[in-house]
Amino acid sequence: MEPKTEVTYIVVTQGNLFIISFENEIDKNKILKNEPWQIMGYLLVLKKFSLHLSPQQIAFDTALFWITFTGLQLEHQSPEVIKLLAAAAGTFREVDPAENAPRMAAGYRARVEVDLHKPLSQGTMTETLYKGPTWVGFEYSSVPFHSCKKCFRFTHDTAMCNEAPPTVTELLRITTIGGKFQQQIHLSGKRNHSTSTQRDNK
Repeated sequence: MEPKTEVTYIVVTQGNLFIISFENEIDKNKILKNEPWQIMGYLLVLKKFSLHLSPQQIAFDTALFWITFTGLQLEHQSPEVIKLLAAAAGTFREVDPAENAPRMAAGYRARVEVDLHKPLSQGTMTETLYKGPTWVGFEYSSVPFHSCKKCFRFTHDTAMCNEAPPTVTELLRITTIGGKFQQQIHLSGKRNHSTSTQRDNK
């Protein structure tokens, strides 16, 4: 059984702003590693804090989410390409697995830091070796219940949505396919093709 995470104390500084102290660094990092968290369906935004700071100095404008991908082609199956794809959802932080091909059916996942004041990107157009541009969708883990399913923002519930619909650029994060991306696709495709050929010749 995994040991329980020990919280030393929780201090309410003002309104919905809290300081949480953990028993040790391992417990703190475990909580941060498994973001996002929810309380009663509301997103709990966590930021590292030290005693020389004031809570009011901390910006709670972003949060970390794990995302998985739909529509990946064979040539997308490398950490380098996943990193470039994930950047369309937010600021890239890490990819899992970081080196080897995924062993789980869900495939690769990436951790990204998203802007909580903007709509969640639903995917991006990407390049392929033989099919031309294709769509790759993003699926976010643990999106809180109290968020908008119409405009994909966190600032309000669906029933309270008065926002203008997201623009195509905001929602889909359609960006120009750069040379670096095309190079990674080409290298990944060559590796996958080589692996497939070796297996066919056995």
